Amino acid sequence: MREHVSVTTPEGTTSTESVWDGQTLLAERDSDGTLYRYVHGPDGSPLSIVRTRPGGPDERFNYHTDALGSVVAITSEAGTVVASYRYGAFGELLATGGSDAALASRNPLRYRAYYYDTHSALYYLPARYYDPASARFLSPDPAPASAGDPRTLDRYLYCTGDPVNYYDPSGAYLAAGGGASKVSDEAIALAKDDLAAAIAVQDAYRATVAASYASGLSYDAAHAAAEVAAAERAAALAERESAGINWSLLPTRPDAISWGLMGAGAVGDIATGLGAIEAVTVPPAGVPAYKLAKGYNAVVDGLGIVYSGYQWLGSRNGSLGDVALSGLSIAPGVSTGSCWSILG
Repeated sequence: MREHVSVTTPEGTTSTESVWDGQTLLAERDSDGTLYRYVHGPDGSPLSIVRTRPGGPDERFNYHTDALGSVVAITSEAGTVVASYRYGAFGELLATGGSDAALASRNPLRYRAYYYDTHSALYYLPARYYDPASARFLSPDPAPASAGDPRTLDRYLYCTGDPVNYYDPSGAYLAAGGGASKVSDEAIALAKDDLAAAIAVQDAYRATVAASYASGLSYDAAHAAAEVAAAERAAALAERESAGINWSLLPTRPDAISWGLMGAGAVGDIATGLGAIEAVTVPPAGVPAYKLAKGYNAVVDGLGIVYSGYQWLGSRNGSLGDVALSGLSIAPGVSTGSCWSILG
């Protein structure tokens, strides 16, 4: 890894020491004693940079990235844009701006959150250096060419000439999608014809990435699981479209469990609703309000079970408790809504 760099100019010699965690830049210290610390999200996307000058306080600045994971702006805690960047398709720097020219020039995280060497205008990836001006690496790809893909025969070309759909975070392998903020393959495929579906698929992808990180999976394992979830979501959308169904509460995974929950809820609602109607017709003395609430809530039990099934099986934002509570409607004479009426 790039751990120590010295640069000699007519003004003198400066150096920078870097600390890495794998391919993630954690901190740097310049020869003048200024310390820079970098904060990243679980997916590796840059969140903030903390600058500490010798004897001075910590100064925190926030990164702003685009859909590809490229840093397009840096703001102070007060919201002032201290640095801004504009890139060409292959990461070539077209323009910089902002109120802090020194920080804008010093910040190393640029296009796709790659490490940018301001002295050479090259990206360190870190298996090899990349020149965005020519869209070529300075050394050949360490990985062999892929059988059946003639584009990979050019061992120096960046991302086989397709910087929109591919990226190369290490300089050693080609990956599909966004950079630090990855976009699923399924979302990319859908975006051209159905943007709404692409957004729904990407939402499923991001939710799975977050859940995978929370469960302790590695970066590669988390994104692999997310691609599976995105593919399942895309398949469900395709099936729904072919059937002409556009119900907003339809489960995102129409499997046997989902349909079983919906069916059980419908049967339970009928039984509960009939019981509630009879009770309202001849209300026991002293409890008419309770029975009325029970009759009213019997109508919405179906919505409750479908919604909780959708949350649990689809977006996974719900809990087993949500399903169990809505599932009470499968018992004749018991209404989930009435349970809430009693608690209220």
